[in-house]
Amino acid sequence: MPEFLYRFRSADALIHKFRELENGEIFFSSTSELNDPMEGFTDVFWKGNETLWSNLLRHYVFCLTQTFYFGMILGDQFTIDLIDSSVRDTPLSLKGLPAEKVYNKVCETFLGRQGVRRIIGQLANRDGSVRRNELSTYLRLLHPIAIYYTMKEAGDLRAEHSHNKTAIDLTAFKEAADAADGLMAKLPDRADHTLEQGEIFFTYTEIAAQQMRVITHSQRRQDVPSPMWGQFIDTFPGDYISAVERMVYPNWHIASFTSNPDNASMWGVYGDAHRGFCLKFRTQKLPDGREGLPLRGVVGSSFGPEGHRVLRNLRSLAFSSVDYETAHPEIDFFRTFGRFTVKAMQDFWFSRADGSLDPIYNDVFGNEDAWRNRYWALFEGLVSIKLPEWAHEQEYRLVHASQLSIYPRGGVRRPVPGGAGRSATRACAA
Repeated sequence: MPEFLYRFRSADALIHKFRELENGEIFFSSTSELNDPMEGFTDVFWKGNETLWSNLLRHYVFCLTQTFYFGMILGDQFTIDLIDSSVRDTPLSLKGLPAEKVYNKVCETFLGRQGVRRIIGQLANRDGSVRRNELSTYLRLLHPIAIYYTMKEAGDLRAEHSHNKTAIDLTAFKEAADAADGLMAKLPDRADHTLEQGEIFFTYTEIAAQQMRVITHSQRRQDVPSPMWGQFIDTFPGDYISAVERMVYPNWHIASFTSNPDNASMWGVYGDAHRGFCLKFRTQKLPDGREGLPLRGVVGSSFGPEGHRVLRNLRSLAFSSVDYETAHPEIDFFRTFGRFTVKAMQDFWFSRADGSLDPIYNDVFGNEDAWRNRYWALFEGLVSIKLPEWAHEQEYRLVHASQLSIYPRGGVRRPVPGGAGRSATRACAA
């Protein structure tokens, strides 16, 4: 690790607009603000037994019914981001509520369809793993069935809470559900299809998706609030998978540094076209032996008589050198579950139909310390990988991650106590 690392900043960020130098702050960018399009990419795959696949589809139905209710109640105030709050939750939260009976009935009829059971059996018995695109295909095929039963069973609650009392014509939805179920019932017992069988399967899925889009436009303004309608009918399978992938690891923000402050190209890109500054930082030895910087930031939260409080204190972050050669690590969703609670995993995700805990839970989480070490080691690799085309940057980075859902979608700024050995060099204006 070099003794000094450097960081390019514009005059606006450092002095005029955000006053980072005066405030002693470091800006951490969200992954969406970084220039490598692969930043934030997670190579998630799914491989599980019948318990896990059944519960994934139960969770899918739960999130779909929640989306339907949110749309009915919120109307034009509905936003697609609400799916994140549903995905973080489980059906256990419905206990004792009217929506619990609706959810249980939808799950009972949905999972009772022959085609749905066939898909679960295929996925549980296959040798290989399921990647995002394939899972999306299965969910898109199952989606008309889930929609039909959700709208059929949720009718009473809709009439109670929605401003629109018009009954929804379910004929088209039932026809789409029956067609999807009929095709799935004819699929072979294993998901290792021949090329011809696979082509038939994926072709029908695309046809089913187009059919649902036709329903979307024909029914849009007649029955349900339009902000929810497009997601509920059309984009929900992909939106659900994206939200589930975001549950694997907490949101992270990155502050980039370099060991090479003399690169003219970097001055042009990061130094405000040679009009900015380059800050020089002396790295510091952390208690664990790594090099990093002490920062002041959020370390927790509490609830008391005065309400919710955000707790701030010193938190040292270690530098990671960026790897420009290694492929993105593969992440096994069913063996990660990073942001779900232990209760959610034990009482829902790994819970069998009879209520007992599936033995695979102990295989994965039996040694909690070993699981936690693997989890964060994988995360450190995940957030320190860039494409080889960026190797000239010789980048080191600080990564700020938290399970707390209190950060904005954009970047965040963290104070550096006492300046942390920082100095500034101004670029020579062209």
